[in-house]
Amino acid sequence: NFSLSGGNVVVANGNGIDFSATADSGGTSTSELFDDYEEGTFSPTIINGVTGTPNYTINRGSYTKIGDVVTLQIDMYMTSGTGNSDPLRLGGFPYTAKNQSTYAFGGAFLTYSNDALPDNTVFHMVSQTTYMQFYISSSGNQLLGNTSGVNIFNSKEWVLTVIYKAD
Repeated sequence: NFSLSGGNVVVANGNGIDFSATADSGGTSTSELFDDYEEGTFSPTIINGVTGTPNYTINRGSYTKIGDVVTLQIDMYMTSGTGNSDPLRLGGFPYTAKNQSTYAFGGAFLTYSNDALPDNTVFHMVSQTTYMQFYISSSGNQLLGNTSGVNIFNSKEWVLTVIYKAD
């Protein structure tokens, strides 16, 4: 047993807590080393699907990264902006997504929206980027900034939880 009465345990970069003695996964394990934990804040932004720069009243994000799994909490409220015919993208995320040809796709779910987005909106992390795209679930088509029912630029608040694997 290990006991620490004060202070922190500091582990050199590239090292961590090795759980290989408990290798009991039914799948193919690639690592049992816990080597990263971080939390912080960032400022998410609409990076596509809008003409000009929207005016944000609320533009906040927080993140927790455990190993290579990133969880984001995003709260957005824009009082102005004009959607255009480009696909909507939300970016400025703190970590680049892993290559999705190797790892599972990341996405998000809407936890609050006062008619800011159509009901059938889904979200997809784009491989090896720091942004996600919006889609229409019934068709699989990208959601454009000027699609009917997109009201994110008109004093509407929307809150997302995003989960993805990071490099």
